[in-house]
Amino acid sequence: RWADIIVAARPGVGKALALDTPLPTPTGWTTTGDVAVGDELLGADGKPTRVVAATEVLLGRPCYEVEFSDGTVIVADAAHQWLTETRASRKSAQAAAAGYNRYKNQRTFAAVRTTAEIAGTLRCPTLDRRLNHSVVNARALDLPDREFLVPPYTLGAWLGDGTSAAAQITAADPEIIMRIEAEMSSTVGTLQARLRTIGVLGNKHIPTEYLRGSETQRRELLAGLLDTDGTVTAGGAVQFSVTNQRLACDVAELIVSLGYRCQTSTKRVRGRNESSSIAYTLTFSTEKKMFALERKAIHKERRAMAGTTRSGSRFIVDVRPVETVAVRCVEVDNGSHLYLASRAMVPTHNSTLGLDFLRSCSIKHRMASVIFSLEMSKSEIVMRLLSAEAKIKLADMRSGRMSDEDWTRLARRMSEISEAPLYIDDSPNLTMMEIRAKARRLRQKADLRLVVVDYLQLMSSGKKVESRQLEVSEFSRQLKLLAKELEVPVVAISQLNRGPEQRTDKKPMLSDLRESGSLEQDADMVILLNRPDAFERDDPRGGEADFILAKHRNGPTKTVTVAHQLHLSRFANMAR
Repeated sequence: RWADIIVAARPGVGKALALDTPLPTPTGWTTTGDVAVGDELLGADGKPTRVVAATEVLLGRPCYEVEFSDGTVIVADAAHQWLTETRASRKSAQAAAAGYNRYKNQRTFAAVRTTAEIAGTLRCPTLDRRLNHSVVNARALDLPDREFLVPPYTLGAWLGDGTSAAAQITAADPEIIMRIEAEMSSTVGTLQARLRTIGVLGNKHIPTEYLRGSETQRRELLAGLLDTDGTVTAGGAVQFSVTNQRLACDVAELIVSLGYRCQTSTKRVRGRNESSSIAYTLTFSTEKKMFALERKAIHKERRAMAGTTRSGSRFIVDVRPVETVAVRCVEVDNGSHLYLASRAMVPTHNSTLGLDFLRSCSIKHRMASVIFSLEMSKSEIVMRLLSAEAKIKLADMRSGRMSDEDWTRLARRMSEISEAPLYIDDSPNLTMMEIRAKARRLRQKADLRLVVVDYLQLMSSGKKVESRQLEVSEFSRQLKLLAKELEVPVVAISQLNRGPEQRTDKKPMLSDLRESGSLEQDADMVILLNRPDAFERDDPRGGEADFILAKHRNGPTKTVTVAHQLHLSRFANMAR
């Protein structure tokens, strides 16, 4: 029988950062509080990534300060997720690289862990109690070339050794002067006029557009700064010192945008005034060539590269509880679900019931079903299906830590899963018209018996509408017509508003359906999800979930209690 079914729950509980957390974007900066669906952030691979979902502000959640070895501090809730290496995974990687691992490959890998999990395993259970968790640096930002009035190297050299109020460079090496003259020879207008136009004359800083140039342009800019004001430590690390605090912050951002971990230290010096009496020293390590000036480049090569083996990551040095603050969750559309947070550009991480319907329909009963996923990619859906069917932890599948027994279970289930008549469409920006057209074709081609749309709040009509409520109302009406036309159940995953969080028992109600009352009005059935342990970790009903059948047009309403096995991406019947 056809039916229009709404399944609703709060968006994935957790993964939340404080509202004032800076988030780098392809054009500058935003914050967790200001970012909106459709905005672009930057992924751990350095490429722009689009925000596909963002929760409302969450209150009353347990929060922690996560401190890193470079001094960076990020406030996150207990359930926020991080992709971390541990001592075990680092040793496994070293063993595989050195060739003395008897398996000839790496057996333990980085894994996604919550803030609370990291707090409980902050240090290794060894006598020396060494730090356990590290987060790999993001790659250099992968952005396109820009047109600049002042060539990046010339700007860097002037910022490092130039007179603030004029286009003069003091005590510069002849090699630097020759390069600047060569770069400026083909341009029209004086260097001073160009410096004034970009707003740095009398106000030394790196303009935002230079900090978001291509990797090559940013390396040239840093080379100009280092050729004039950079040094090399005895251990082979690169240092840049300046008494201009704003310029120091800009150079630190430039360094981390190239994929390096930057450490900042300060000391009192004798300056002309209070603002120039503190020297800011930026230190980073790399084996790459950073100086264009030949004598400095040779000097860098001669110095030992001590300590660079660990320069590709930051260690988590402390996770301490703090008073609760307003937080917010953000989800991005790249495969790793990682985006960059804080001025240090630290990589950080970002619905199972719909997949359970599909598994039951196509794998268990061999009937054709389709999921139109606007949230997860095709590969992520398949991985979750494999995890649920083979009963293998999703985290183990993602990190490659599967045991021989896991592989055996997966092999046993693989043929049945691969032969299932299950269709996945993860096309971005799907419209209701496209969903209806594709569903009609599958009905004719494969005798389609179930449609799942995940999820409504990510859908767009592609048209200008008076309000989002009217747009969602139209989606609801179209889903109803689709179910009636094809004579199949249509399951639409939806989000709830924050109503449940403000109630004592945290249970959702029909009135909590987000963005439109039409969802409740049009649906034949509404199922609300409630997990008691999502809000209280020590709840006596931990591991249970309630399917609240809040509306049933052709039958009674009731609550069904099941077991949630989220580590296996599935819900299961309670043991009797």
